[in-house]
Formats: sequence, structure tokens, C-alpha cells
Amino acid sequence: CLCVQSCYGKIHKCSVSKQTHKLCLYNHYLFTSQNFLNASTVLVSNSTINVWDRLNDGNTTRNVSASLLGSFEVIVGSLQGDTSFVTGTQIIQLRQTVVNSSFNETLGVDSSAAIFIPEEGNLTVTTIAFSTLHNVLPARNSSDNESTLYNFINGAVVLVQVNDTINNITLSFDLINETLGNPQCVFWNFELFDGLGGWDSFGCKPKFNGDFTVTCECNHTTSFSILMSPYIPEKVKEALAYITYIGVGISMG
Repeated sequence: CLCVQSCYGKIHKCSVSKQTHKLCLYNHYLFTSQNFLNASTVLVSNSTINVWDRLNDGNTTRNVSASLLGSFEVIVGSLQGDTSFVTGTQIIQLRQTVVNSSFNETLGVDSSAAIFIPEEGNLTVTTIAFSTLHNVLPARNSSDNESTLYNFINGAVVLVQVNDTINNITLSFDLINETLGNPQCVFWNFELFDGLGGWDSFGCKPKFNGDFTVTCECNHTTSFSILMSPYIPEKVKEALAYITYIGVGISMG
């Protein structure tokens, strides 16, 4: 396509028909997005789990995974336009959809998540669904910086950006580990722990907890997932806490 060759990097200067211009944009988005996704796939593949574990545990590298997520959000924001497209790799799906009504779509290369936006209007909805980002980001949440011992990211991580203010969004997640319970609907808050970042449930709540899925309702858009933990009876929790306090006392003594 001669138009595509002449338009990369300066699409706004093309003297072509409106239909050809949209085709130009579409191919440009796909070309740029696919290069970004290919590089990202290497960074978040299952083969890098041990590397991310070490980075997340290091005193000077604990915010590296959050910085990576922040980069994803910046890049997604720069892609927003008036062209719909879907592209991806074996573990990441990037979707941009231009709608003028409510939006309902499955997300992820394995369809492990879904989104519903009931609000109507001329919207551009851009999403990235990561199948393996639960291996990259730590599970610390707003109430406990060290909660990775008890909480697990138990669904896909879905980044959502909309070109307008959205006050009602529903997300559904298939569970990675069906034996876990106590679901928390969360988003990544970059400001927690003095900029270190962590999962926060503000503005999100579980709507439905089925055998294999959790559905969340939120009043904002950003990067979402679910935190879950093994089911532990309350009496056992109290006993574990008591043992922990004794151990801390002994170590300090």
C-alpha cells in the first residue's frame, strides 16, 4: 500500500480520500502496536517469572514492575484514535473499539476476561489484556505492603482507557486458581507506599462471585485485576497471627 509507506510518522499530511486515510491509520496502528506487543511479550513471558520475583523483592528494584505497567498505560493512551482494531500475541491482546452505544466485549487471547460499559456516547475504548502479568506484578495491596504472602493475583490483568469520563464499568475475570477465595476487586494505584505502587480496591466492588469467575463493578478506568487468598478459618487466622507476634518478639529479644 503506497499510502501506508508514505504516511508512517506523518499520517495527518496525507492527501488521500477519507476511506483510504482510515485504512492508512489502521495499518499504522497495527504496525506500531504489533512491534510494541512483541517486545512486551518477551518481558512478561512465563520464562521471566524468576527474574521478576527477584526484582520485586529487591530494596532498590521493587518499583520496576510498576514502572513497566505505567509504560503500558502511557503507550495505550497514545494509541487512542477513531480507528477500531484488534491485535496481539500469544499472551497479550490489544483492542481498540470505537462505539456510539454501550460496550460489551470479551478480552484476552484466551477470552479470560470481559468488559461491559453501559454508558452510551461516542467513545473510544482501548484495552490490553495480559494473560501472564500476574507473574510480573506483586500482590501487595493498600492495607499490607507485604501481603504477597497471603494474596495472589488470580485473574488476567486488564488495562482499560476511555477517551471520556466513565462512571460505571463492569469487568469479569476467569479464575486462574479455583481453590482460592475472598475475592477483592482491585486496580493498580501508583501512589501507594510513597510511589512504590500497589493494588487498591477504592471505587471497585465484587458484584458476583461464581464458581469460576468474579465480576467487579468500578467507577473509574485504569489497570484492573482480582486479588484472592486461600480460605483460612478465622480461628486459624488468629492463631497464625499469635504465632507471628511471638516469633517477632523472640527475634527482637
